[in-house]
Amino acid sequence: MLGLSGCSGGEADIGDLKSSIGMSKEEVEARFGKPQSSILEASIDHPGGYWVYKVKSGASCKLRFDLPPRVIGADC
Repeated sequence: MLGLSGCSGGEADIGDLKSSIGMSKEEVEARFGKPQSSILEASIDHPGGYWVYKVKSGASCKLRFDLPPRVIGADC
């Protein structure tokens, strides 16, 4: 597994995840590792999906992405 900047034990910091807006899929995975899960969505309002990461508080943070995969928002 890649070194996780701002992460402890595979868990990310909410502030770090929120700062990922505008990053590509490759940039996000290089910084935080692979997501816990990936959810694809095909709607007019949101043609992309979510990457789900566990945060230090034990909760989850969903990074919304569009196509091509680039972070457009964080639901933490």
